[in-house]
Amino acid sequence: MPYAIIKLCDALIAPQNALALCFLVATFLLYRERESLRNAGLKLLLGLTILVLALGFFPVGEWLLRPLENRFAAVLPTQVDGIILLAGGEDPAITLTRDTPSIKGTAGRYLRFAELVRLYPKARRVFSGGYPTMNERDKTTPVPEGESNAAVARRVMAQVGIPPESVLYDDLSRNTYENAILSSDLVNPKPQETWLLVTSAWHMPRALSTFRRAGWTIYPAPTDYKTMPHSGRGFHFDVGGNLAELETAVHEYGGLLGYWVLGRIGRLWS
Repeated sequence: MPYAIIKLCDALIAPQNALALCFLVATFLLYRERESLRNAGLKLLLGLTILVLALGFFPVGEWLLRPLENRFAAVLPTQVDGIILLAGGEDPAITLTRDTPSIKGTAGRYLRFAELVRLYPKARRVFSGGYPTMNERDKTTPVPEGESNAAVARRVMAQVGIPPESVLYDDLSRNTYENAILSSDLVNPKPQETWLLVTSAWHMPRALSTFRRAGWTIYPAPTDYKTMPHSGRGFHFDVGGNLAELETAVHEYGGLLGYWVLGRIGRLWS
């Protein structure tokens, strides 16, 4: 499936975008001449207002994220041959213009990676993640110097005490599936080798299944948790926060379904 179509579908199912489109439709209907259309617009607007208030009060995103984050606990084998850190949240543009590494919401991945590097100093080290906006036409062409997630990662590695030159970088992959395939091309993992996968806990079910489907012998090292394991933080009115968590959950469940349909993972919930 073309990368642009996947990104478009991802944008359309994002709750904030879907709500914005619905409000736009409601506003359009309110200005129609036919009374029936105006009434439909009023009803839609009322329903959307109630929905936004409900989403602001009920932590639906947290409820949906918890099963994802609880699915895999960290598994740290005695022998580890390699550690893979998946990209997430790096902002090359801000990094370049501000001249300081910018990571949005997933800095815990780097801290977890650094911890594991200290635990397994002899393990091979891999960062996987190129430039997510690369199109189909130039996906095999290296991006300009400094304009990839991997370029940001090199700077962060130095900040957390890992020599950047000690890490191998896949700077072409744009999604989880390409992380698994291109990283395999980069390091050629052997079946008897044991690897650790570092990514956010809510992303781990899809990531781990994708890597295993691609032939890796790999175990989870989740981080960046957004939820507590058994109970929530209680009801509190936070439209922005709840919608952000809901968007993450919808993205991941949609990703699991899409990867299962495309055969990129073996089971929908493995």
